Parts: sequence; C-alpha cells; structure tokens
Amino acid sequence: MVLRADLEDALAAARNKQEAASRRLTEAHDEAQAIITDATQQAMLIVAAAEQTADSLLEEARADAAREHAEAQAAAAAFRGQAEELLQAAHTEAERRRAEFAAELAGRDREHAEQLRRRDEQAEQRAEQI
Repeated sequence: MVLRADLEDALAAARNKQEAASRRLTEAHDEAQAIITDATQQAMLIVAAAEQTADSLLEEARADAAREHAEAQAAAAAFRGQAEELLQAAHTEAERRRAEFAAELAGRDREHAEQLRRRDEQAEQRAEQI
C-alpha cells in the first residue's frame, strides 16, 4: 500500500505542478495579451500623431505653394510692366529718330532745291551773257 500511496502522492504532485504550470501559462497569456493590447493602442496613437503631422505639413506646403504662386504672379506682372515700359520707350525713341531723320531729309531736300535753283539762275545768267 505504501507503493500505491506513493504513487497517489506522486500523481497528486504532478497534478499540482500541471495546475501551477497551467496557471502560469494562463497568466503569461494574459500578460502577453495585455502587452499586445498596449502596443496596439500605442501604435494607433503613433499613427494618429503621424497623420496629424502629415496633415499639418500638407497644409503648410499648400500655403507655401499658394504664397509662392502669388509672389510669382506679382513678379511676372512687374516684369510685364517693365517690358511694356521698355517697349513704349523704344517706340518713343524710334518715333523721335524717325522724325529727326525726316526733318534732316527735308532740310537736305531744301538745300538741294536751293542749290538747283542757284544753278538754274547761274545757267540763265550765262545764257543771257552769251
């Protein structure tokens, strides 16, 4: 009977060890689940923060792009204005030079006409002398 009692004691001890191991396994499983839940929540917070940061950066980039576009349009308008002023100045200068050249040609024409008139007079005087 001693053997049976020893066997029952060993069996009871094994069951106790199995139950303790099962409890430790359950506790470890519960702890792992808690760690996974915590990690998931932290990951969700990180994703939310990343999305918020990305939205903020996108909004900032859009504002910068709009500002740069407005500045580029203003610069283009200024350059267009300067080009129009230069073109107007060139037209004015061309017109001034054309008028100056026309006046010079008219003066030469008058001088030439006067020279021809004098030659005609001289020719008439010579013809009368002959």
